[in-house]
Amino acid sequence: LGRLVGEIVSALPTGRRVAIVSSGSVSHEVGGPRIQEKAPWGVPDPGWLDTVAGYLQAGDPEPLIAAATTKRMYAAGDVAGELLNLIALLGASGDRLVPTHLETDPFYGHAFAAWEWGRP
Repeated sequence: LGRLVGEIVSALPTGRRVAIVSSGSVSHEVGGPRIQEKAPWGVPDPGWLDTVAGYLQAGDPEPLIAAATTKRMYAAGDVAGELLNLIALLGASGDRLVPTHLETDPFYGHAFAAWEWGRP
């Protein structure tokens, strides 16, 4: 899916401005058994967030894809499967795999990243 989106964007006429946006949690629990006391969410595995961020910073999605098994993502939280959205975005990025900006939020289990289309 991501590679197809990247091909479509690359085929657009020069000068078009396009943003590809992905949303999702890397390590997050919503309403599940591991929620934090007095909060509707939980972050059961901030170590997984660090692992995902490391793969992103390295710009090599293959180890991330291999590590993102159903079992591993569920261990990171009941909505951590949303990582698949980010993996699709990596497919769309083509050879622009190293983000120009990467920030993690361990409290919520989120990672924020940006890639510039003009930079490989």
